[in-house]
Amino acid sequence: MGGHGTWHIAAHNPDRAIAVASAAGWIKKEHYGDSNRFFKHDISGSFVDPKLKGVLEATFTENNADIFAGNLKGIPVLARVGSQDRSVPPYEVRRMVRVLIAHGVNVTYNEVKGKAHWWWDSKRSNDGGVLNDAYMRKFFSKSLAADAAASRSVTKNADDDEFTLTVFNPASSGSKFGVRILQQMVPFQMSSVRFIFNSSLPRLVTRNVARLR
Repeated sequence: MGGHGTWHIAAHNPDRAIAVASAAGWIKKEHYGDSNRFFKHDISGSFVDPKLKGVLEATFTENNADIFAGNLKGIPVLARVGSQDRSVPPYEVRRMVRVLIAHGVNVTYNEVKGKAHWWWDSKRSNDGGVLNDAYMRKFFSKSLAADAAASRSVTKNADDDEFTLTVFNPASSGSKFGVRILQQMVPFQMSSVRFIFNSSLPRLVTRNVARLR
């Protein structure tokens, strides 16, 4: 799953991530090449009740990275892509970056000039390439050196006083700040927990949540 797998695992399990580095990560399967574009290619879609189509879409929404982007707030993120990538066009990664910024995520965008979907050499022969060159190692080192406990602490600064955990399927989603949604009121619809720290009494605000821990 590569870059998309990075988005998927980290956004579904934010408490397990110290940092996130996604290389050529597509946003959703329906955007990946000509893969499974049901709504674009299947002619039967012209005869289907939109409500029924919505039920179908709800079954794979949990695989869409962008709708979970807010779960990464509070975690340093690096989004990387080659400028000549024909498998995952750069605009796909740029779009994800825009969504992350809208959620207040600390994200760095790195588009490497002249590189395609994969490369072994960034600036010189065998320098680590797309996943392990000097640029990536610097990001990894900086992230690992940071105080992981402080970066996930519920004692946040004034700029990070509100966070949201978004879930579509509790069975495939983990926790944020130790809070996990266990059961939905309406299955396969958006559920969320908002963490609000900007007062003397921290609050949790829930949506479509029957049970949490």
